[in-house]
Amino acid sequence: VRNSATMVFAGAMLRRVDADKNATITDGTSNNAITVEELFRSYPALSPFLLSVLSAGVEDVLQTHEGMSMPPIFPILLLLSRAQPVINSGPESAELAQPFIASVFKSLTLRHHGIRRAASLALVNLCSGENKQSQSSASAMLNGCHQLLVNAVTRRDWNSVHGALLGVKQIILKFSGTSCLLQESGLENYFISMLRRSKTRQIWPDLCMSVALEILSGIQPPPDRRATSRSQVKQICCCLLESLERDCGDAGGSPELAITVAKA
Repeated sequence: VRNSATMVFAGAMLRRVDADKNATITDGTSNNAITVEELFRSYPALSPFLLSVLSAGVEDVLQTHEGMSMPPIFPILLLLSRAQPVINSGPESAELAQPFIASVFKSLTLRHHGIRRAASLALVNLCSGENKQSQSSASAMLNGCHQLLVNAVTRRDWNSVHGALLGVKQIILKFSGTSCLLQESGLENYFISMLRRSKTRQIWPDLCMSVALEILSGIQPPPDRRATSRSQVKQICCCLLESLERDCGDAGGSPELAITVAKA
């Protein structure tokens, strides 16, 4: 019953929020997507209900028996990621979306890959831009991902590491100005250090290394650092290629990492 209800909600939500099928392919929203303000003003009871379900889902409150392995929060994250981006929707949408941000961050730590990916897309969609005064700003969200990453690495919680990296990746791709923040916070050098050490395949899992490499490849450094930055990425790729060739045939090898190295 729960699965059927979730599927019905997801279908109805997509038809109301953003009926553009091409948005699913591009991981983006169409120009016709509804704003968060319009959605929650039209359905006043929807916001508190979705927030309560999302909060309960990330806290594992809804797991009533072993058969329910995945919390029913994916459609909610999908809704938040497919609505009109908050940065294009005005301060009212930012205010209405802000209560969801903490639970979206927690969704980045869950063990389901699809939920972590949907959470990263929802997170950047709820971002209010590069205004440092706001808690939903790009810098605030990047700092949140940074803190989550540091804590997760200490605990060796690789699901949370992967989720934090996905969050950083989406923010960097969406807001070019955050590349400087990545450098100022030390995250860029941290990624480079971890990837160099991971050439033995013993530091980070392949999936985490793949996302970190995508982040480094997507950074737009200042002109005076551009050549140095690209050189470092190429050196890392050479090391990882050697590792992949050495471990060819190993069942633990990652196609995602191989593809990312080839693209970088």
